[in-house]
Amino acid sequence: MKSSAPMFLQKLFDMLHAMPPFLGGWCHGGSAFEISAPLEFARLVLPQYFKHSKYTSFVRQLNFYGFVKGAKVSDVATSVVFQHVHFVQHKPHLMRRIKRKTNHSNEAFNQDAAEAVDELRRDVGEIKATLSGLDAQLKQLQEVVKVTMTLLEPFQFKPPPPLHQELLEEAIAYYMPARSEDDDWSRSSSHHRIMHQE
Repeated sequence: MKSSAPMFLQKLFDMLHAMPPFLGGWCHGGSAFEISAPLEFARLVLPQYFKHSKYTSFVRQLNFYGFVKGAKVSDVATSVVFQHVHFVQHKPHLMRRIKRKTNHSNEAFNQDAAEAVDELRRDVGEIKATLSGLDAQLKQLQEVVKVTMTLLEPFQFKPPPPLHQELLEEAIAYYMPARSEDDDWSRSSSHHRIMHQE
């Protein structure tokens, strides 16, 4: 089963089935594969499967698993062919027989660790860029809210300032006693008129 093969080989197998023909693919009847344009392949394809764009790291991994260079199938100067007896297009179950070379274990571990660190750094950089973008958007939103509140300010009800409030209260206090006196005078006049009529 393909699932029992190393993850690198599984990704390689899937990549070759999906890779655009102008960049390469299976050749020699499915017993090998070709990379026609290494630079474009590293830039466009590798990041989708291995989270890096280093062609040299890709070739090094092939060497660790025992792949060798095969006969070229095209006249393209940059074309490179790789093959392994157990890496066959229509026989994915053979991949489980491919083992990583043990004499390169330390070198491979160090290289994998370095690539993992680089990947983490890239992830951190992307997160920082995302946070920076969100911060900029937040500042823009705050500015929009500020401008909106400024535009709406003339339409909002505001209580009178303390000084105006005091003047208003004094005017009411002055006016109300006067009205009371007028009411008393009116009632008194009415009473006198009634008494006179009687």
